Amino acid sequence: MPVGPFALDRPKPAHWAAAYAWFAAASAALFFYKYLDFVAHRRPISPVIPLLEEFTGMVGIVIFFPLIHEAAIRFPPLGKHWWRNVPLHAALLVVVSFLHTSFMFGSRRLLWPLLGMGQYDYGDMSVRYFMELGNDFSVYLSMLGMIFLYHYFRYSKRQEVDKARLEASLARAQLQNLRLQIEPHFLFNALNAISSVVYESPRAADEMIGRLSDLLRHVLKEDRSQEIPLSEELELVRLYTRVMESRLEDRLQVDISVEKGAEAALVPQLVLQPLVENAIKYGINPLTFQVHVEVAAVRLNGHLRITVRDHGPGWPRTLFNEGGIGLQNAEHRLRSLYGAGHALRKSDAEGGGAMVEVSVPFHTVSGRPRDPVAG
Repeated sequence: MPVGPFALDRPKPAHWAAAYAWFAAASAALFFYKYLDFVAHRRPISPVIPLLEEFTGMVGIVIFFPLIHEAAIRFPPLGKHWWRNVPLHAALLVVVSFLHTSFMFGSRRLLWPLLGMGQYDYGDMSVRYFMELGNDFSVYLSMLGMIFLYHYFRYSKRQEVDKARLEASLARAQLQNLRLQIEPHFLFNALNAISSVVYESPRAADEMIGRLSDLLRHVLKEDRSQEIPLSEELELVRLYTRVMESRLEDRLQVDISVEKGAEAALVPQLVLQPLVENAIKYGINPLTFQVHVEVAAVRLNGHLRITVRDHGPGWPRTLFNEGGIGLQNAEHRLRSLYGAGHALRKSDAEGGGAMVEVSVPFHTVSGRPRDPVAG
């Protein structure tokens, strides 16, 4: 069985046509060379003679080229079995050269009288076969080289496609792994928040459990796509803040502002929840003990920019420098999905508080620039 660059499908009809066009062009070049050689030596000759000679030679090559191609595919002259395959090609060369020379002799002996040019003189055939063998040797090597380059090019392209598919598969696996980290981490934090009030306020804990159930049902019923419309992502944020309202009651205020048309933009699922969670956790005003979180989304220069800010004391230095699991996970997912087309910036907000700004390419379900990596 063929291996390596030759382990490919057979050429398409268009590729065969291109090969035959190349033979025709080479024959035309040889015709001009021979005819102009006669002209240069001041030996008048009809251009029909060298034209027919090159034409019959080219037709012979066309006839035997598929056989040579098949031999190159089944018995590659390069590779680990070259020592066995090269003698086979040498034997095939002798057979093809004999048949090619016989074809040229027979076709010219037939055409010359039909065209009124008398009998065709090919000389002593016992010598002519050896002479044409040398010429066919160079032609045979050229054809093997052309076949090898053609299949090697296709093999290289196939390797590039396979590599791209592998990289995409690895990216999907990485994104899926990151996504699987989100839900347990989020659930652990939510349960931890519930446990902190279960003894102080059983009623609040009970409300938090009920609202957490609503949120989990909403998350689990979503498809496994890595991206969802911003409107759905904000609904998850609202469900999460309802869980936290059971704990903080009227001390929590969350304002969401979305520019018209931006709600259709696709964003990574659950990318905002850890940002809002951090804002609630670290954004408590030390004087009023109120938590005010603002979420805003606008379309800007082909990107969707989402801002999450609080009005607390600002970023804790450790979290700002290193980032928590939620922030790190969000950064990894954004990088995997959008590469250099994304941005995630943390800063202290003007007027107090902490702010996170996320920027991703603006695209929708009906007009996304590329397919998102599915989970």
